[in-house]
Amino acid sequence: MRESTCAAEEFAKVNSPAHLSLDCLIIAVVWVAAAILLNPFANSPFIDDWVYAWSVENLLDTGHLAFLDYCGSANPLQILWGALFCLPGGFSFSALRLSTCVSALICLIFLYLLMRQLGTTRQRGLLATAVVGFNPIFFILAYSFMTDVPLLASSAGALWMFLRAVQRQSNRWLIAAAAMCAAGCAIRLTGAVLPIAMTIALILHSGPWGRGRLRWLIPLTSLLVLLLSLWFAASHMVPVGDPFGMDNSPARRMMQLRWALPILPASSLTALLLMGWCIGLGLLPVLPAAITRRALMWGLLTAAALLGVALFAKQPPAPLSPGLTWALGEIGATSPLIPGYHSPAFPVWLTWLMLCLTYGLLGVSLWTLRPRWGTGEMVFAWTILGHLAMLSILWLFYDRYAFPAVIIVIVWFVARAPRIRMPIAWTLTTVLAIFTLLGVRDHMALNRALWDAATYATQTLHLAPAQVDGGYVVNGWWLYAHPQEALHDERGFAVVPGVNSKDLTPYQISLSPGAGARVLAEFPYQRLLGPSGKLYLLQRN
Repeated sequence: MRESTCAAEEFAKVNSPAHLSLDCLIIAVVWVAAAILLNPFANSPFIDDWVYAWSVENLLDTGHLAFLDYCGSANPLQILWGALFCLPGGFSFSALRLSTCVSALICLIFLYLLMRQLGTTRQRGLLATAVVGFNPIFFILAYSFMTDVPLLASSAGALWMFLRAVQRQSNRWLIAAAAMCAAGCAIRLTGAVLPIAMTIALILHSGPWGRGRLRWLIPLTSLLVLLLSLWFAASHMVPVGDPFGMDNSPARRMMQLRWALPILPASSLTALLLMGWCIGLGLLPVLPAAITRRALMWGLLTAAALLGVALFAKQPPAPLSPGLTWALGEIGATSPLIPGYHSPAFPVWLTWLMLCLTYGLLGVSLWTLRPRWGTGEMVFAWTILGHLAMLSILWLFYDRYAFPAVIIVIVWFVARAPRIRMPIAWTLTTVLAIFTLLGVRDHMALNRALWDAATYATQTLHLAPAQVDGGYVVNGWWLYAHPQEALHDERGFAVVPGVNSKDLTPYQISLSPGAGARVLAEFPYQRLLGPSGKLYLLQRN
C-alpha cells in the first residue's frame, strides 16, 4: 500500500503544473533555436501557399475575406491567423511563415501534453515530441503557409482535451475539445475526421458517461463550422481561371467525385499501401530502440504480406521517390515545380528496397505495440481509419496527406511500447534532426536562387511577369494571384503557364540550359544532401 501511495505521489509530482511548464519551455527553446539557426522565413511562397496568401493580402488591402477559385481548402481561420501576424509590418510571406511556425510550436506542446495525459514519462513525452518536430515533412511545412500544420495543431489540442474530458468526465473539457475540432474544420476539409472519431469513441468506448445526456453530439457540433466555412468560401470565391481547366481546382475535384465510389476498393488499397510506408518512415527513429525478437519475426511476416499485396495492386508513389515532400536528395519538392526539371531515375529495385524497409518497420511496430484499448486508443484508431477513408475518396495519394495519421501512430507507439532503449532512440532522433536541418537548408538555397532569378528578370531586365515562366510557384503568385499581370484568353480567363496553361513565354527560369535558348544569367545554388547546380534565365529564340 505504501509503495502504491509513493508511486501515485511521484506521478502527481512529475505531472505538476511546474514540471509540465518547464518541459513546454524546453520544447519552445529548442524550436526557437532551430528557427534562429536556419532563419527559414523567406519572403516567398512555398508550393500552394500562394493561394491562401492571396486571401490574407486581399483581406489586409480591402477588409473583405475572399478566396481564389483555385483554393482547395475553406480555411477562414487560417487566413485570419495569418493576417494577425501581418498587421505589425504589412503583408509578407515572412510573416505568414512565422504564423505557421508558431502554430507548429503550439502543436508540439499539445502533443507533449497529450503524451503526459496518456500517463507516459517525461522522457517518452519529450521523445515523441522531438520525433514529430524534426520529421522532415512536419518541419518543412512548419515554415510555409500551407494548411497542414495549423490543422495538426488543432487536432493535437482536441485530442488532449478529449482525453482529459473522458478521464475526468468533464463537460467543460469536452466542449473545449469540440471547439478545437471546430478550429480544424475552419482550416481544412479533413478536419471533419476527428469530431466523427470522437463521437464514435463516446458512443462505443466511453461507457455510460459518453452516451449520457447526448454528450456524443457535442463533437459533432464542430461540423456546423465546416459547413459554414464551405458555404462562405463558395459564396466568396473570386474567379480567375477556367475552373475545370486545372487539375486541383475545387470544381475539378467535385466533378471527379462521381468516380470515387466505383473505384473505392482499389483506391482504398492504394491509400492503405501509401499510409503503411508513411507510418514506417515516421517510426524510423524510435522503432529500432523498441524492437523485440518476437516482434521482428511476426513483423517481417506482416511486411511480406503487404509486399505481396503491393505486387498485385496499383502502387502509390514509392517511399522517398522524386516529387514527394520528403524525397531522396530533396525536402520540400521545389525542383519538380521549376521548368527544366528532369526526374531522376528511381529504379524498380530501389522502389522495392524502400517498400521492404518501410513495411518492415510498420510490421514490426504492429507486433511491438501493446495498446491498452481504452477510450484514448479507440479515438486514435477511429481517427486513423477516418484519414484512410479521406485518402481513398479524395485520391490524396501523397505523403503529407497521410501525415496526420503518422503523428497519431508515433504518439501511440512511444506511449505504449513495452520498452524503449532511450540512448538508441535519442541518438537516432538526433541524427534525424541533423538530416532535417540540412535538408531544409538545401531547400532554402534552391528557393533563394529561384527568387533571385525571378527578381533579376523583372527588376534588372525590367521584364513583365507575363513574359517570364518561373514555374508553378512563381507564376502562380505573380500571375494567377494577380491576374492583372497575366495574359487572358477570349473568355477572359487568366492564362498562366505551369498552372492552367502550357503556353511558352519569351523568357524562362530553368534548371537546365535548354537547347536553342540564350542564357542571360546564371544563379548557382549549393546543397549538402542533394546535388548542387545552377538556375538559368533563358531567352527563347
